[in-house]
Amino acid sequence: MGHAAMLVIEDIMVRFARMQGKKTLWVPGTDHAAIARKSKVEKEISKKEGKNRHDLARGIFAPRE
Repeated sequence: MGHAAMLVIEDIMVRFARMQGKKTLWVPGTDHAAIARKSKVEKEISKKEGKNRHDLARGIFAPRE
């Protein structure tokens, strides 16, 4: 119920903005598990390189082009 309620609220907000003439783009369900993924990556790096998250540069988790 939690995810469904959140998506309904987001949908209402986007529709309201669209009715006001604003350009909108809403992509529901994007990256809802970022915290879990970040934790997993930190553990893997810690295991392989012996570093913790404070040792890493900020941009290491940024997507590469």
